[in-house]
Amino acid sequence: MPFAEFETLHFARFVILYDKTTEDVRVYELTPRSYPLYLASLGDADGDANAFGGKLIKRAGKGLGKIFSCCQKFAPDNTNLRDWTKQHDAPAIAAYVNWRGRTVRQICEKAALYDALESYVEKHAARLHGLAPREVMRNCGPSSVRSNRQDA
Repeated sequence: MPFAEFETLHFARFVILYDKTTEDVRVYELTPRSYPLYLASLGDADGDANAFGGKLIKRAGKGLGKIFSCCQKFAPDNTNLRDWTKQHDAPAIAAYVNWRGRTVRQICEKAALYDALESYVEKHAARLHGLAPREVMRNCGPSSVRSNRQDA
């Protein structure tokens, strides 16, 4: 699955759901229930879910068809993948939102900025040690960074 090609996709995974605790009821002299295996597809993307689903099917429909062919009543050659996924969609009962409105691109850019700043501070720790915050800012300003690049 080419998940990395979708720049609005925060995460995606396939999970086989199987309840390994059904035998626990034998302690109470009850007969365990038998549940089927389920294949769950989970994901979180920026924007409209239907629009993302359409792009995912267009780009990765063949792979999705192979994966979902493990499910009952799914025939890759005879099943409309878009309709099938809509019929089997289950709305989320809970959602985690770290920072509403942050896109995947923003998260990656901020992570890169953090790494660059951390690297700069580590590389120049001796020069920055003991300086007041304003002095650190002056020492890390654009002209300072340019001159430090030339020194490297």
